[in-house]
Amino acid sequence: LPKQSTENNDSHNPVILLLETIDNFPLHGKDIARITAKDPILTRVLSWAWRGWPKSVSDERLKPYLTRQHEISIHNGCLLWGTRHKILKELHIGHPGIVRMKVLARSYVWWPKLDSEIEN
Repeated sequence: LPKQSTENNDSHNPVILLLETIDNFPLHGKDIARITAKDPILTRVLSWAWRGWPKSVSDERLKPYLTRQHEISIHNGCLLWGTRHKILKELHIGHPGIVRMKVLARSYVWWPKLDSEIEN
């Protein structure tokens, strides 16, 4: 017989826990996007991430971003670093096919050459 449980199963659901925890965060994504939009360095990085990266930069403050350009993506106006590989790996789970993966990816993220990275 199955064991009767008096525990609330919802307390073990990570999605519910995350949603309850997010309200207690001191900083939200909207705040980060707003602050990023005011920063002269980060606004250039945002622009490059959307429109394409230059071949080189003379400003030393921008060089670390340029060297990591293939690791930078944008979500809701926030710069994300190091998530591209993880996102592509998650998209490949279940082998949904290239067309479906592209549609799924575009509904959540974007970065230059996303389609070619999915294909390869």
